[in-house]
Amino acid sequence: GIDILPFSIKLVNYARLQPKGFPLMNIQGIPIDKNTALQLSKNQPHKFQDWAISLIQGLVSNPKKSKDKGIDGFGVMRDTPDNTKKKGIIVQVAGGKGSKKIKFEQLQYAVITHDAAMGILITMDKQNEQAKWKNNIPPVKFGTMTYNSMQFLSIE
Repeated sequence: GIDILPFSIKLVNYARLQPKGFPLMNIQGIPIDKNTALQLSKNQPHKFQDWAISLIQGLVSNPKKSKDKGIDGFGVMRDTPDNTKKKGIIVQVAGGKGSKKIKFEQLQYAVITHDAAMGILITMDKQNEQAKWKNNIPPVKFGTMTYNSMQFLSIE
């Protein structure tokens, strides 16, 4: 069968075509820069959430699109951290510009109440004030590497 969804074409591009040196297929309907991402965020916020989460390999969107209690997506770590048995990852997506401290607090609450190890906040623009936000979740450790339990990524 043939699947023409943009996310399926993206998978074919990067899993099948790119490794063999073939030209990638053009994908219509997904953002190609910050302006088109902002447009999608305004016009179709749930599709924006799905697209933003799809940018991180291994994460999936929450099928529940409203009243999701701050859980827009989730995933599971492949390996168990050294300092906890928790492997869950919860994702919160915040479109639009400006500070997302409230989204950070909602995400942190979701990580704690759902017994996950890590939260990822995806925002439209970089969150320059995040260093001042209080993180109540211990870091995640793998051998000599330590990772902040609350990660910030931006479309920017």
